[in-house]
Amino acid sequence: MSSIGSLSSSTSNSIYSNAKRITGLASGLDTDSLVEAMVLGTKSKIAQQKQQKQLLQWQMDAYRSISSKLIAFQNKYTSYSSGTNLRSPSFYAKTLISALGENSKYVSVSGSSNSAESLSIAAVKQLAKNTSYVSSSNVSDQKLSSGEVTGDETFTDSSLAGTSLTVGYGSKSFTVTLPSGEEYNTAEEVVDALNKSLSEIDYGTDGEKASDKIKFGLTYDGGIKIGYASDAVAETGNKIEIKGGSEKLLEGLGLEEGDKVSGKGNSITGTKALTEEYMKSLQTTRTSADMLAGKTVTFSYNGISKQITIPSADESDIFDKKTGKADMKKLADYFNKELNREFGSGRIKVEYSEADKELSFQTVNPQTGKIDGTSELKITGGDADALRALDIKAGESNRVNLDASFSESGIIGKNGGTAINEYAVNIKNNKTGEIITISKTMDGKDFDENTSMSDIIKAINASDANVQVSYLSTTDKFNISSTEGGASGDFSIVGAVDENGKEKPDDGSFNLGQAIFGKNLGKKDSSGKPVETDYSATMGQDAIIYVDYDGAGGQDPVAITRSSNSFNLDGLTVTVNGTFGIKKDENGNDMVDGSGNAILDDASEAVTFSAKADTDKIVTAFKEMINDFNEIIKLSNDSVSEKKNRDYPPLTDEQRAEMSEDEIKAWEEKAKAGMLFNSSEVKGFTSAIRFLFSGSSSDIKALEEMGITVSSTYSDHGKISFDEEKFKAAIESNLDGVKELFTAEAKTTVNENGEEVTSKGGIMTQIFDVFEKYAATTGSTKGVFVEKAGAPESPLSVLNNSIQKQMDDIDDIISELQDKLETETENAYNKFASLETYISNMNSQSSWLSSQFGG
Repeated sequence: MSSIGSLSSSTSNSIYSNAKRITGLASGLDTDSLVEAMVLGTKSKIAQQKQQKQLLQWQMDAYRSISSKLIAFQNKYTSYSSGTNLRSPSFYAKTLISALGENSKYVSVSGSSNSAESLSIAAVKQLAKNTSYVSSSNVSDQKLSSGEVTGDETFTDSSLAGTSLTVGYGSKSFTVTLPSGEEYNTAEEVVDALNKSLSEIDYGTDGEKASDKIKFGLTYDGGIKIGYASDAVAETGNKIEIKGGSEKLLEGLGLEEGDKVSGKGNSITGTKALTEEYMKSLQTTRTSADMLAGKTVTFSYNGISKQITIPSADESDIFDKKTGKADMKKLADYFNKELNREFGSGRIKVEYSEADKELSFQTVNPQTGKIDGTSELKITGGDADALRALDIKAGESNRVNLDASFSESGIIGKNGGTAINEYAVNIKNNKTGEIITISKTMDGKDFDENTSMSDIIKAINASDANVQVSYLSTTDKFNISSTEGGASGDFSIVGAVDENGKEKPDDGSFNLGQAIFGKNLGKKDSSGKPVETDYSATMGQDAIIYVDYDGAGGQDPVAITRSSNSFNLDGLTVTVNGTFGIKKDENGNDMVDGSGNAILDDASEAVTFSAKADTDKIVTAFKEMINDFNEIIKLSNDSVSEKKNRDYPPLTDEQRAEMSEDEIKAWEEKAKAGMLFNSSEVKGFTSAIRFLFSGSSSDIKALEEMGITVSSTYSDHGKISFDEEKFKAAIESNLDGVKELFTAEAKTTVNENGEEVTSKGGIMTQIFDVFEKYAATTGSTKGVFVEKAGAPESPLSVLNNSIQKQMDDIDDIISELQDKLETETENAYNKFASLETYISNMNSQSSWLSSQFGG
């Protein structure tokens, strides 16, 4: 017997009651191995249940691989939401419609209609037109002008101008910039500019700005400070930090990159006192020569850009070398020479007006020497100093500047001037008399002289006036047209409106609409003709088309009116683009009968229509369908005939732990074989689909004539062959027969014996019924395969199917066995613990006796 003499009874008891189980100390037994052997039976049962569950999982996957193929097939070839629904008669519709006849150039057609070949268009009396007005002449002065410039100006700006600072707030960073060309005489001007820049930076999706989080201010001694916008913002715990910036700005404000602060009442402060004297020390003053000499301006002429470089003071007599002043007339002459060299002689004229103190650029017709109203000249960029000295902004052109304020947009006065008494655009619906007034921008600001033309146009287009305004920059004209088609969109631009929404008498003044669009726009004289002063008018009218619905010899053609030149005609989308078929008198006017109806010209050829099916589309869809059907035939037959490999059961956890990933993969490929061998469900399905393309002898013959044959070899299990050329010929010669063979609905009739007989329906109808039986994903009862194994395409079935229930039962058994295993293991260890305690006690007694007898 083993002996550990120093181990007391109390010590041994504490050891064996320890959850870590220090075993075999007294007995010398391999307790773990003994316990393992004692519970082996239960562990084996757990492993067997896990293997059974794995087999069921593989079986489930195998069923789903078939059902997914069926569901995909149904979605593509039998669903009414699919573009290739071969079960629907509409798939075989005659969708390739052509207009025929001498006048077919005036008619285009698309769509499908069963009556297309019986329809014809005998005449088009008039085309539909929307009411619209286009400027009769240019709407701008067609001059690109500078501001007031003399050449002897001086330009003062701060070294801080154009610099930037990046401030971090929490996880975000904001870069604020001090605009160029500013003097910044005071600290307040710097703070205002920085806060304005913050207010233009979006912070989040709820309309918040960076200025809602941080703000710039001044300390009591005139230094800059950066703090939280409010106490609530400070309490969020987000840190404010200087992330970087222009060296000049950091130094000028006394800030350092890396400065940071957090907490209520705290701020980052600069070390420089921004006194007026200090701010002036940061300023520099430059002459016109400093601003212009050697600088560039980029011009675009009809889309072609060229860069003009102004010569240096040493290279030209434009600049006075002592004073730095510029001779603006000489500068105009230089621009004139360079622009004509770049864009062609005599195309651009540059002048300097002593009276107006401005440079002007105009496009000229080189042949006539007159202003060329069709050419566009634009300044697209250039050196910022040069543009500042010339008082011209990038983007300005010899056209209306839509982004500039109305007063600076370049719009010339209408009817003698643009003195506006009301900043509103009043649009009158001439049919109803209702006047819509547009006087606010999209963000709710009132129109005034500072509102941009772009914002005015956007507001008009978004209003309830049902008009669309556009500026045609090439021709320098405005277009305003009704968005209501045909005769219903008659409108006019009117002057002032009284408190009752009625037009006031014309008092000779202008409102905004008249200044933009013309004073008499849309009004008519006493005879009903439009008054055309500033705009050419197109009055709205409906299209009038004469349609013959029943062909030659039937009823007379019917006149129909439409607000658009594109319209639906019994399922066809017809577009007309010219008039024909109306008899003309010697003056070329439409002839009418005593009732005022148009007289059709018998000599004019009516436009008829031919219709045919889209053969290529149908052939392609059938080819793909048969390929997919053959795949289903092969998959289902292979699945039900492949035998299980019983030498490769599912691996246990212990076995998997001892194998590599490649070994596991190779093993499981063999273990998964034959999961559906002899499955009654799959056998039933293969039987049901084997003869879907066979049927009666007449059906078989019809299919063979159209190139579809079923293999007679048993091992092919009903594989289908498809001859594209034969099938195409069948469609072209007997479309209705093909459609009937595949789409006919199952019908119940009574035979001569009084018995009810139900037909199977067309082939696609039969396929749909079989596939629904086995793979339906909706309804209270799902398809056979879905009920058996569930399908991802039917989410509720994934956890509620026959195999899943078996797997759940196995999980319950495994849970019970694991509880049993735990109990058995604990009992076994407790028994061995008792044994160890007994042996330890015996050893202790033996040692005591030995000591008593001097042993």
